[in-house]
Amino acid sequence: MVPLNNAPTNVPTGVSALPEEIFVQPKSFLSGKFKNIISYNDLERGGHFAAYEEPGLLAEDILGFVRKVEELRSSAGAVPNSEL
Repeated sequence: MVPLNNAPTNVPTGVSALPEEIFVQPKSFLSGKFKNIISYNDLERGGHFAAYEEPGLLAEDILGFVRKVEELRSSAGAVPNSEL
């Protein structure tokens, strides 16, 4: 049995890699657990408290991830949330 913290995750995943983070994890390391990395961006500034330190930069990265997921979802013909 695989321990829960080692179980693979298949949901769409976005990563904002921050240069001042305590522990930066490269995409190659994360892809062992997160099987559907849609977005991995090395941001130019920020650290552990990126939402406080660089809110605009982080928000731009998050919105870019959401746009990619929405594009994938619409191209796959998925049912919109409002119809669920």
